[in-house]
Amino acid sequence: MNKIFLLLVLSFSVFHKAQSQDSGLSFELHYPLDFEKSTNQYTDVQGIFGAAIQYQLTANDKFNYGIEYKFDLNQGNKILQYSSNEPFNFLINHINFFTKLNLDDYEKFRLYVSAGFSVYNYNKSSTSSSYTGFNAGLGLSYSVIERIYFHSNFSYVKAFLKQKQTGYVDTESRQIIRFGVGFRI
Repeated sequence: MNKIFLLLVLSFSVFHKAQSQDSGLSFELHYPLDFEKSTNQYTDVQGIFGAAIQYQLTANDKFNYGIEYKFDLNQGNKILQYSSNEPFNFLINHINFFTKLNLDDYEKFRLYVSAGFSVYNYNKSSTSSSYTGFNAGLGLSYSVIERIYFHSNFSYVKAFLKQKQTGYVDTESRQIIRFGVGFRI
């Protein structure tokens, strides 16, 4: 019963905060362009769709920081040595800390810097590979009107997979460029 009460109180406070003028919450939709290294196990990756939810912890005139959850849905091909390539879809999840710096007095242009944790799985047939690693990014946003903005950013992702049988550590590097639109609540 205490857990339900705590969940209700927490939900009410988040809902109340979201209904106020500047809640610090923003939602983004973006298109990811994925540039992987040629040494990666999975290649020919193309972006399909991506989104993010951000919560800004401060409301200063020049410098703000917060946390975000971002994902990129991609599709690609696995390199197979003796047969045709296998197509697959995979989802890259990012949990980041970010900072935003207002570049002008009207708060139209904002410089965005982020860093955090990334995880993604390749699932095809009976095989599954789960990569974990870190990411770092840099971006720019432009406020069209008070609540709507356009953004573009670049992220570098370095991920690792430890093979259970051999102990070999496979690494992948990705560079992702995103273009999209965001909405502040």
